[in-house]
Amino acid sequence: MYGLSSWASDYKKNQIEEGINRGKLLAKKLQLRNEERVLKTSRLDSGKIDKRLLHEIGFDNYDIFSKININSYKPSFIHISLDQSGSMGYSLWDSAIQFAAMFATASKYINNVHLVITMRSTFNSGGHSRGTRYQHLPYLITIFDSKKHNLNHIRKYFPQFTANQLTPEGLAFDGIMKETLQMAQNTDAYFINICDGSPYFEYSSGGDQFHYTGPEARKHSNQQMKRMEAGGVKFITYFIGSRYDFETVRECYGDRAVHLESAKESGVIAKTMNKKLLAV
Repeated sequence: MYGLSSWASDYKKNQIEEGINRGKLLAKKLQLRNEERVLKTSRLDSGKIDKRLLHEIGFDNYDIFSKININSYKPSFIHISLDQSGSMGYSLWDSAIQFAAMFATASKYINNVHLVITMRSTFNSGGHSRGTRYQHLPYLITIFDSKKHNLNHIRKYFPQFTANQLTPEGLAFDGIMKETLQMAQNTDAYFINICDGSPYFEYSSGGDQFHYTGPEARKHSNQQMKRMEAGGVKFITYFIGSRYDFETVRECYGDRAVHLESAKESGVIAKTMNKKLLAV
């Protein structure tokens, strides 16, 4: 993150405010999740006596019982992870963080949805002195938790986030794994990964070097996805970018990867989750 000019700051605040407004509209569509569905079944041979049917005993009809079933939506846990790497800058990041603001806002109006949003990238530790190169270290930051944060939190902090550095991808998922798998035990759990490229990370200190890229990194990210799915988490990756680059991302996530041509299609994510959360 870095200081923003007055114009950039106002622009980003307006972007987030638009995301909040969209989130309120999305919440209205999802209000059904707050409602209980009551189904009464009559003329049964057991259950609670339905007084309205007592007179039928005189006609040798003894199916005078009824049952009431109350159904409600199962609680949902959603973890949204944003790729904060440098290539996600400008319009890509603006759309990603606006989508995050929209869903964060909607989650505050839905009783049985717990939403956590994180972003992942790297920071530099060290320098070039005595032959030491920059040490890229992966990080994972929780920027929103619907059980802890309110709309003022979104307005205050979301405009300040910017994209930078590398793509640790599957390495960062380790920091998410434990909580997500725990939450999947009692909920419908979803992990939504938003990115614009395949894994890339490097570390160099003195003579020690580590490169997280290519087939091995894609295989590792794929294994991380499978770990979540084995624990009951529904894993979805939304890739924003060219069809050519999407092929490498699909090596990571297979048919769990969805291709969006541009940042303008981020509304597709909301529509997809809307259908999933309202599915009976």
